[in-house]
Amino acid sequence: MLSFILCKVAIVNNKEVILPYEDEDWETNENTQGLPFDSNNFSIKSIPSLYYDLFLSYKIEREDLKGYSLDTKIALNAITPIVTDLEKLNIEIEEQKFDYLITTKGGKLKKAQLENYTIKDFEKLIKEKIKDNYIYEMSELREYKVIKFNVIIELEVLYSKEKVKCQITLHYQPEENKLKLITFF
Repeated sequence: MLSFILCKVAIVNNKEVILPYEDEDWETNENTQGLPFDSNNFSIKSIPSLYYDLFLSYKIEREDLKGYSLDTKIALNAITPIVTDLEKLNIEIEEQKFDYLITTKGGKLKKAQLENYTIKDFEKLIKEKIKDNYIYEMSELREYKVIKFNVIIELEVLYSKEKVKCQITLHYQPEENKLKLITFF
């Protein structure tokens, strides 16, 4: 069973189709999907995929049902032959990284109501949330020997009915049995 997702094929707004485009060029309105939008009287508007992915597509956070976590394993296997169940890995946040988060990202932490968290609290939160989510933007930085991926977590806050979204980038280190925090915003 794959995760629940709002696909990024296209979004239709009246007679306009909004499509993701790989470049950062805002002037290009190209039919990147190759579907017959023109012949059906739709105009095309393309926006850079970075913004399309961030603002117009999403994957619904869902519980990882036992025996159905194949999509995560397939995603990991796309960047490494060593595939480990993420729930079994320890989360590591270096003291220096944590201090940076507290001093530099204090506004985001306050918005997410995490400003009083300790390193252990953050590690526990990430560990709990990673099993209910999916990984994306997987990449390997060979020059640094880093395999990394992102996770979006949604947090309930007392001041709003809307959840606060935070993006976490983790360094995948299955040989050392850990996921190491790279960024949190």
